[in-house]
Amino acid sequence: MLDDLNDKQREVVLFDISSPLLVIAGAGSGKTKALTYKIAYLIKEVGFHPSEIMATTFTNKAATEMKERVENLIGKKLYFPYMGTMHSIFLSILRIHGSLVDLKPYFAIFDDDDQRKLIRNIIKENNIPEDIMKVNSVSSMISNLKGKCITPNDFEVLSFRDEYFVKIYSEYEKKLKANNAIDFDDILLKSLYLFKENDNLREEYREKLKYVLVDEYQDINILQHDLLREISETNVCFVGDPDQNIYSWRGTDIKSILSFENDYPGGTLIKLEQNYRSTKRILSVSQSIIVKNSLRFEKNLWTENDLGLPIKIYQAQDELDEADYIVNMIKIIGGKLSDFAILYRTNAQSRILEERFLKANIQYRIYGGLKFYQRKEIKDIISYIRFAMNFDDTISLLRIINTPQRKIGNVTISKLQEEANLKNITLGRLIMEEGDLPQNVLNFKNIIDDIKLHMDTLSPRDFIKYIIDIIKYRQYLMSSNDGLLDDRLENIDEFIGVGEKYSKIEDMISDISLMQGEDQSGEISDNVIMMSLHSAKGLEFRTVFIVGMEENIFPHLRSFDNIESLEEERRLCYVGMTRAKERLYLTFAIRRSLYGFSQNNNPSRFLSDIPIEHVELDY
Repeated sequence: MLDDLNDKQREVVLFDISSPLLVIAGAGSGKTKALTYKIAYLIKEVGFHPSEIMATTFTNKAATEMKERVENLIGKKLYFPYMGTMHSIFLSILRIHGSLVDLKPYFAIFDDDDQRKLIRNIIKENNIPEDIMKVNSVSSMISNLKGKCITPNDFEVLSFRDEYFVKIYSEYEKKLKANNAIDFDDILLKSLYLFKENDNLREEYREKLKYVLVDEYQDINILQHDLLREISETNVCFVGDPDQNIYSWRGTDIKSILSFENDYPGGTLIKLEQNYRSTKRILSVSQSIIVKNSLRFEKNLWTENDLGLPIKIYQAQDELDEADYIVNMIKIIGGKLSDFAILYRTNAQSRILEERFLKANIQYRIYGGLKFYQRKEIKDIISYIRFAMNFDDTISLLRIINTPQRKIGNVTISKLQEEANLKNITLGRLIMEEGDLPQNVLNFKNIIDDIKLHMDTLSPRDFIKYIIDIIKYRQYLMSSNDGLLDDRLENIDEFIGVGEKYSKIEDMISDISLMQGEDQSGEISDNVIMMSLHSAKGLEFRTVFIVGMEENIFPHLRSFDNIESLEEERRLCYVGMTRAKERLYLTFAIRRSLYGFSQNNNPSRFLSDIPIEHVELDY
C-alpha cells in the first residue's frame, strides 16, 4: 500500500501514533492522499477499529470522499462514527451526554432563521431601538463571540450599544435554554464545556479515540482549537498550510496552527513539499509572493514537472481591454472551456467579463455565486426601474413592494389583488392609478411616482443612484447584513457604473434583458469557470487568469489597515496562483471603471515580487 507514496507521505503514514504530528502540506502536495492512507494503515496494519479513529474535515462532501477513499484502500465497507465535520461528530456526542451540560433529551438546534426570529423578539420585548441593534448584526456578533468562547458575562461593555448587546445576548441564551435548544455554534461550545467540566468523560474519550486526525487545520477558530486540545493530548495528526489561511473574516485564526509546538511540546513537523500540480515556473512565482509573509512556516515547494511556459503579465488599457484579452487568449489556446478559470478579488469584477463572454458567445459559469444580473441587490434595483417603466409588471412589483421592508404583508397584498381582479386591472395599475390605499402602500406609490418623475431628467447613472438613495437601499443592506454586505455594496456601486455607458435608461434595461435571455440559452457542462479567489481554494485548472492585479483592488483597499490583513491578501494571491497547472496569466489595467468610478491604479505590489526570468510581458 505504501508503494504509492513519496518519502514524506510515507513518513506521515508511518509516524509514531503516540507523538503529536503537524503535517505542513503545500498546495498540490497530495495531503488528502497522505491522510487517507494513514487512516487505512491504522486500520489494516496497526489494527485499529474505525470507531477508534476521529477524522474531521470542513465539509460533509469532503468527509464522504475521505471515507470512500479509505474503503477503496481497505477493500470493504466500514463504519466510522467519528468521521465527518467537527459539528456532526460532536453533535452525536452531545446527544449522548448532553444532560451533563444541562441539555434535556431531544434538544432542538436553531438554524439561522430561528436565531434571527428569537433575536428580533428579544429586541421588541425589551424596547431596544431596532436602528441601533440590527438583527443580523447581533446574530453575527453572537456567533463570532461564541467562536472565541466569549460569554455574555465575559463581554467587555464600553458603550451604551454594548449594554444593549449584552442584554440581548444574555436574553438570547436564556431563551435558548427555555426552548431546550442550542444554536449551531453551541454544538462545539457545549461540547467544550462537556469535556472541561467532566474529567471522567474527557478521559473516557481520550481512551476511546486512539487517534485524532484533523484536515484543514489552518482554518479552525479558537473554540475548535480548544475543543481539540480537550479531546486529545498526544495522539494527534493535524494537516494544514498556514499559507492557505484566507478566511479570517469567518473567524478562523491562523495562530492556532502556528502555536502547534507550544500546544503540543515535543510535537513533530513534517512538510509535504513535492507539488504534483504545477510547473516549476508557477511554483517559483507563487513562492516569491508568499515568502514575504512572516506568519508562516518556512517551506519550499518543488516539483518533478517541466519548467513550463513563462507567466504572462498583461497590461490592459482598461477593464474592457482586459476582458477582450482573456477572450482572445482562450480562443488561441483552445481545448476544453472547463480547463480555464478566471479569478478575481471581488465579485463585482465579474460583470464586464460576463458581458464580453456573452458577446463572444463563450459559455461560462460563475462558481460558488450568482451571475452579476442574478444577484439579489441588482435584481431589486432593476425591478424598481422596470416597475416605474411599466405598472403592469406584477413580478417586479411583488419583488419590491416590501423591499426594503414597509410592513406591507401578504394579507394587504391579497386584498389589493382581489380589488384589482374585480376592476379587471393589474395590481400595479390599482396601486399607481386608483385611490383609497392603506398608508404604507400609499407611501410606496409616492416613492414610485418620484422615481418615475426623475426617469427622463437624470442620466442613467444618476437615476440609479437616485433610486438607491430614495429607497434607502444601502441602509437596508446594512440593517439586514447576511455576511455578504461588502460584496452587495460593491455590486450596487458597480451597477451604477453600468449606467455610464448609456444615454437612456430604457436602452440599458433592454440590453440587460437581452443578456439575461442569452444567459439562459441552456446549460452545458463545458464552461469557462469564473469565481472569486476565496472560492478557488482546493480546485485546480490547466489555465488560470488572475485579473485586476492593481493596488486598491488586489491587494484590497481594506487590507491596508494592518499587516495581518495584508498578509492574508498575499496568501490569497498564493492560493490563486497555485490553482494553475500549466499556464498562469496575471492582468492589470492602466485605468479601470469599478463601483461607478473610473480611476488609475498602480500595478499590484505582488507583481513586483515576481522574478523577471519567469515572466513574459504583454505590454
